[in-house]
Amino acid sequence: MKKIIPVMFASAFVLMSVFSGATLVSATDDSLNISWILLDNFLRPDGETTLFLTLENPTENEIFEVDFDLETGPDITVSPSKFSVSISEREIQVISSRVVANENAVSANSYIKIKATYRVGSTVGLERDLTVLGTVVIKTVPLLQIEGIKYNPDNIEPGSNVEISFNVKNYGDGNAKDVIVALDQTAGLFTTELGEKYISKIKSNGTTLVAFPLTINKDLSAGSYSFPISLTYKDETKNKIYSSTTPTSLRIYGKFNLIITLGSQEPMASGTIGE
Repeated sequence: MKKIIPVMFASAFVLMSVFSGATLVSATDDSLNISWILLDNFLRPDGETTLFLTLENPTENEIFEVDFDLETGPDITVSPSKFSVSISEREIQVISSRVVANENAVSANSYIKIKATYRVGSTVGLERDLTVLGTVVIKTVPLLQIEGIKYNPDNIEPGSNVEISFNVKNYGDGNAKDVIVALDQTAGLFTTELGEKYISKIKSNGTTLVAFPLTINKDLSAGSYSFPISLTYKDETKNKIYSSTTPTSLRIYGKFNLIITLGSQEPMASGTIGE
């Protein structure tokens, strides 16, 4: 029966529970089994996660001086990246390292390559090597919002021609691509020759000004109305589509038709002043 340190067994049980949907990467030979898994399925720019490394010695011999060297691909770092352990016979150990994505990382697949060098049964025994290579997914997410909505002119009357303008700002950490901005004309509040506009790219923390000419329905009464502006866009890899709607107010003023009549007048002679 295997001898397993209780703390290590508990750690392994927690790992299996937490990572039921994650991918386990492993390598093995006749004397050492190595597997690793990440706490999260992907990393965001400037984000971090934990790498759990599980070591199993299935033999009756102690494994001495397992020297680990963790090599990372683009846009990620790991610490500690170099360390050494020894594993008793029939023992399991769980070790963790911190994995961090660079602040300016882009959506891509990076990697962690783990190389272990060790000796079985003796500190002067034959040196062996074991390598594990797995993928680390980096994802950036765009987040577009509409702000600063303006009408020109401000006083909008039935049947008038106006321009609506607003900014589309990207608050996410990834670029937004194939952006479509659309006005909903189904309520009959206005008409416009071009109901949607295409923007190829809005960078992270970038802003794009959008404007539409509108012809207001001449049969509208004075009052406040609402219609949605919709956004549809893709992430940096164009593999995921996002959408959102922003309710927008439209205030209509009635047309003024003033009739001015004379209420009263003081008698005035030439050269005098009166009201």
